[in-house]
Amino acid sequence: MAAWGYATVEDAGESLEDNDWALEGVTSGTIEVIDDDGEGEIGFSIFIEGTLENADENDVWDHCEQYDHDSNDPQDFTVTHTADSDNSFWYDSACDSSQDPEYYDLTRTEGSKSLVKIGDAGLMYTNGTATVTCATTCWVQYDDKIWEGLGEDLVEGASGLMSMLGSTCFFVGGCCLLLLGLILGLTINDKTQTVVVQGGGGGMVGMGAPVVGAPGGAVPMMGAPVAAAPMAAPVVAAPVAAAPVVAAPIAQPNPAQEYYNGLLTQGYDAASAAQYTAQHYPGFQP
Repeated sequence: MAAWGYATVEDAGESLEDNDWALEGVTSGTIEVIDDDGEGEIGFSIFIEGTLENADENDVWDHCEQYDHDSNDPQDFTVTHTADSDNSFWYDSACDSSQDPEYYDLTRTEGSKSLVKIGDAGLMYTNGTATVTCATTCWVQYDDKIWEGLGEDLVEGASGLMSMLGSTCFFVGGCCLLLLGLILGLTINDKTQTVVVQGGGGGMVGMGAPVVGAPGGAVPMMGAPVAAAPMAAPVVAAPVAAAPVVAAPIAQPNPAQEYYNGLLTQGYDAASAAQYTAQHYPGFQP
């Protein structure tokens, strides 16, 4: 069981490091949108080959400079839906070098290639087919499916960790009980008592056990057997149950907050961003 638990934790960790692309190394392609909750999807993240640099320090990442990153109607990268022909792609924080690249997950490694995020698309798409075109070779991540897979991996990893810790504690507890039993077995002796009885009336002591003078001056026959003292009962240690170990809960990702933050970076005011987020994630509060 411990081996299974270790393997489960290891597999879950590796799955978090792997890229899961809806489109990989293409300039165009289609993605089937599956809106499980009927509330619209978070959408797609689009990456291209490059490095995250801002050599001229103009608040724009260098990999965005050759594309229409400041256009209100971008055409270098387009994403449309069977139910909506308007381009849903936007450069957003992907080209703003003042934003935290780790927070916005702007870099990836795919084999020997270094990838950088160029933008997002597909916000609030429902069931249908999305068509993606890129001005250069691109990799497209279906964000909703990544979040779903991440949650499943974390649950599976936590389950494996608990199984591994439980098996380890059970094994250690069993070894402790075995050692305790051996110590008790060596230290508890099976002892008998030796009874010394002085003969009465100045009589002689015979070859057998000493005898006691009988009442009235009569002396019993020499060599009469004397009853041995009862044998002490051995003491057996009670088994000690190993206390179960419960793994600490693992914080789950908050896609609603990410969605809300993404709307703010697009220019939505806080009230509108909160309203749209609550439509997609009922009960959300910023």
